[in-house]
Amino acid sequence: MGRHRLLPLCALLAVLFAGLLPNLEAQEVVVVGKRDIIFLIDSTMGAVIINSVREFIKRFVEIMPIGPDQVQVGVAQFSNIPRLEMDLNSYGSREQLIAALGAIKPRSGQSINIGAALDYVRTNMLRPEKGSRIQQGIPQVLLLMTSKKSSDSVEAPAIALQQLGVLTLAAGSKTAEEQELRQIAFADSVAFYMKDFRALARNPKAIINALSTLAGVVVTEVPTEPVVEITTVQTQKVVRDIVFLVDGSNYIGSTNFPYMRDFIINVVNQLEVRPDRVQIGLLQFADRPKTEFYLNSYSSRQDVVNKISQLRLTGGSVLNTGTAMNYALENMFKTSTGSRRRQGVQQVLVLITGGPAQDQVKSVADKLALAGVLTFTVSSGQADEALMKAVAFVPDLAYHETSFSNLPAMAELIMPKLITVVGDTDVTSTFLEETFVPGAERDVAFLIDGTDNVREDFSYIKDFIIKVIEPLDIGIDRVRVSVVQHSNRPTPTFYLNTFQTKDEVIRAVNEMTLFGGRSLNTGTALRFMKDTILSERHGSRAAQNVPQFLIVLTGGRSRDNVKDPAGALKTGGVVPFGVGVRDADPRQIEAISHNPSFAFNVREFSELSTVPQKLNNYVSLPREQLTLVLQQGSNKRDIVFLLDGSDDSRNGLPAIREFIRRMVEELDIAEDKVRVSVVQYSDDTTVYFNLKTHRSKKAIIYAVRSLRHKGGRPRNTGAALQFVRDHVFMASSGSRRMQGVPQILFLLTGGKSNDDVSGAALDLKHFGVLSFAIGMKNAKLEELQKIAFSSRFLFNLPVFGELLSIQPEIAAFVQAEIQIEPPTVVVELESPQRDIVFLLDGSDDTRNSFPAMKGFIQKVVETLSVGENKDRVSVVQYSRNPQTYFSLNTYKEKQNVLAAVQQLNHKGGRPLNTGAALDYVRTNAFADSSGSRNKDGVPQILILLTAGRSQDDVASAAVALKQDKVVPFCVGTRNADILELQMIAHNPSYAFSVLQFDDIGSIHQQLVSFVKRVPRQQPRLKPQNVLDPNRRDVVFLLDGSDDSLRRFPDIKDFVQRIVTDLNIDANKDRVAVVQYSNTAEIDFNLRRYSREDNVLDAVRGLSHKGGYSHNIGAALQYVKDHLEADVPNQSLNICMYLVEGDQGMMSEDQHSHSKKMG
Repeated sequence: MGRHRLLPLCALLAVLFAGLLPNLEAQEVVVVGKRDIIFLIDSTMGAVIINSVREFIKRFVEIMPIGPDQVQVGVAQFSNIPRLEMDLNSYGSREQLIAALGAIKPRSGQSINIGAALDYVRTNMLRPEKGSRIQQGIPQVLLLMTSKKSSDSVEAPAIALQQLGVLTLAAGSKTAEEQELRQIAFADSVAFYMKDFRALARNPKAIINALSTLAGVVVTEVPTEPVVEITTVQTQKVVRDIVFLVDGSNYIGSTNFPYMRDFIINVVNQLEVRPDRVQIGLLQFADRPKTEFYLNSYSSRQDVVNKISQLRLTGGSVLNTGTAMNYALENMFKTSTGSRRRQGVQQVLVLITGGPAQDQVKSVADKLALAGVLTFTVSSGQADEALMKAVAFVPDLAYHETSFSNLPAMAELIMPKLITVVGDTDVTSTFLEETFVPGAERDVAFLIDGTDNVREDFSYIKDFIIKVIEPLDIGIDRVRVSVVQHSNRPTPTFYLNTFQTKDEVIRAVNEMTLFGGRSLNTGTALRFMKDTILSERHGSRAAQNVPQFLIVLTGGRSRDNVKDPAGALKTGGVVPFGVGVRDADPRQIEAISHNPSFAFNVREFSELSTVPQKLNNYVSLPREQLTLVLQQGSNKRDIVFLLDGSDDSRNGLPAIREFIRRMVEELDIAEDKVRVSVVQYSDDTTVYFNLKTHRSKKAIIYAVRSLRHKGGRPRNTGAALQFVRDHVFMASSGSRRMQGVPQILFLLTGGKSNDDVSGAALDLKHFGVLSFAIGMKNAKLEELQKIAFSSRFLFNLPVFGELLSIQPEIAAFVQAEIQIEPPTVVVELESPQRDIVFLLDGSDDTRNSFPAMKGFIQKVVETLSVGENKDRVSVVQYSRNPQTYFSLNTYKEKQNVLAAVQQLNHKGGRPLNTGAALDYVRTNAFADSSGSRNKDGVPQILILLTAGRSQDDVASAAVALKQDKVVPFCVGTRNADILELQMIAHNPSYAFSVLQFDDIGSIHQQLVSFVKRVPRQQPRLKPQNVLDPNRRDVVFLLDGSDDSLRRFPDIKDFVQRIVTDLNIDANKDRVAVVQYSNTAEIDFNLRRYSREDNVLDAVRGLSHKGGYSHNIGAALQYVKDHLEADVPNQSLNICMYLVEGDQGMMSEDQHSHSKKMG
């Protein structure tokens, strides 16, 4: 490396001629140029030395012209980790700075990392937002003061500072190494060594002269091209959620653990840790994972570093890396624990390990990648380097060192990619779904084990609670939560009415500490839950018919009786779930639970993560479905395993048998509960036992163990699917399909089918069978996608041996999916009558594909029998707002419809508001006045064509459509969200996805077939008008004519005042707003909003309609035609707001219309 020189060179002479400055004692303030000076102090030097150093800095500050436009001073201390004391811009006056220097205290430590400290200054203190004026060319001066040799390398960090133009000075004493000081200093003349820093009090001039006179920048002779380090000179805004997953096993050991810890600290010290930039979380693992802190636990770099410094090795001889990775995915990347994935923030996992993984990691790594988590691996010791490359998101993100001692220095290598690389998977469709249940009122109480026996596992219990409540819509008027610990007696942590927001509840759970105690009296605690926690005084809404849930979790056997108090809870309308762990008595857990299928038992607390999803599926059910499920007594299922028995799958049979055995172990096998059948196929299909053969779990497991491989070629999967549909899912074989029992099929295959699977797969879906497609080895993904009921039911594994890794997830699916509707009997009408509305995405994104969309509509219309008493067709186009092009009663002949479609022009516009468009077609296109025959039972069919994801909410609009008996079909392409389409569609098989609209013809026949099978509805009878005084439907009919423009803010204020006096709720008061002038228009209907704040926001955002004359009579008729269907049992209250003097301008008689509203 070339020697350094100083520009301008003459400035260096000042160091050599100390006599150029007057005596310090004789002059109060020295005249010096602008400069930024940072003191970097070894904090391990002891109290006496630190005091001397502090006094030296104070003396220096006293003679400097301190200020934002003059000399700025920053201070950092370091041991094995750096610690900021003050930034360059922390204090703007000499007095403030001297006062702050008095707070500097020594910190204990045996070793120091000068290299890491130099890097910390470069990446964290030399920034414009921290006061550095480096970009303005102001001299940047750094003085290092140390009494020891560094434990890490200083060369690269020192060079990096010098290449940045920083003037580095180094002062050492005691055991500091002079060669190291010279490496750090930009020139030998500014490397100072003294026996004791206390000598500074007697002779500070040499260092003070250097600090106050040096100017210019350091450059190197080679390379000649300027070196620019963008990450420091031009600060990059890094926004990431980073979770470190740290091997705490004996493979690391206490000797090497500090190296791993220092690596993490070195990384963190280069990041801007705060809630709106980088967040850090950390887990340690061996045989099981342990959360050290979450992404939202600490909001500053120093707090994170302090916590990491306190880490201690957990120990353990077993290394379950895959389990820990899966735990990180399910627990650390959640909104409740700080994840910002919903805001589009990149999620990063850094796996650090030194031993061989002893469980399956590859499939978990794929799961992380599909979930949009970017995985880095850092390994050493006995870790498998090749495997770590496979685990990393891409091989380039895997880092391996043969020696643990080199890990701290690896922080520099990983940083560029850690802060820049992004994953390119579709996070929105593949991340573990967090299903919210807006407006669902629930009271959910947890009764958890608080004894000393669970002390070491208490973090798992807290994680369990958070995972259960995370998907719930928590609020004082929605879902309320309470937590109670119990040992020999119960102790409430918080009541149902203690907190009003989800953040408050989750914070309280995270901060919860174990109460302790030796024994469990669960029976006593259950009585306490009934009499105290689930009482009106403490927030229970049982008297308002709000469902009451109790989740009991214990790790041991209760000393008292649980059966009687549990019975009293059930009799009182509470739905209890029992969760037993480790030493819990399964019989007690079952006795506590509503019925045996509501009881869950796991061997270890680390396995609790499999339970919350099952609980959520019950707790989140609509009340009507919940009632039916509770009446069922237990989950009934008919489950068929269809196994690939071809020659290619021979070696996979042991894994298949074990997979089925584990599944059966978790099912409630009985004649009136869960039934199981096993079928094998190759070129033909063989039933080994059908759904009514075995009536006990023991008999089924014995039969599965005795299963022999069928053998044969070729593999005819399509024929096998048709066989189980025609012969196994039949009443004669034990199927209870016609009784409404869910029919579930598991296909396990190891290769591509020799025949076509499309038709048979579609028939199974029409038949109401939930098909899971599990492919291994050479299975074809396209076939699996056709067979699986939805994407959630598809699993593609590299080998048969990985079956067991997905078994818990599939078991949860099976127990969670609840199909309570009996199968629909499909009847095609002899004289087809249908009302079909096409809803077209007319946004800017579909401009080029609009001709293909029109062509598709024409192809569908060609297959219809269009006529006034046959099929009717309407077309609506939308982007920001919807627009009707022609209604159901506009054209009575097919040729006219085809001609109108041909003349359609593209609408254009942004954004894409599908939710608003769905509401519009429900209240306008499917209205009686538009030609709808819904009251006569004519099928109401919607065909949505879209190329993008909606920018507004579609869920409530989709539900309202289905409640009105509209059957939606969805066709999506490009950026359309398939999950959103499935939510809108009548069922998931009515949602289609194509690459582009030019390919839309490929689904034409299938969609037309579905459309023609939509059954006729029962004609809607007008119900008797029975008034409920607690439920009001209020329509504000507002003058939106040009005359009211000036008064429109007053009109909106008037509406808001009335709304605040109503009890807004889906089951109480509902509000709609209609504006009228020469025409009328719905701003929002009665079903649109179920919360007062949403209604008020919508009113505030109203835009004035405009138009001439006030046809109030027509407006009232419009309200009747478009809103009366939403109030079948209620009288409609209309509140009219007219501009002063307008009464005399009514051009129609409104009296008769008003009376019709009841």
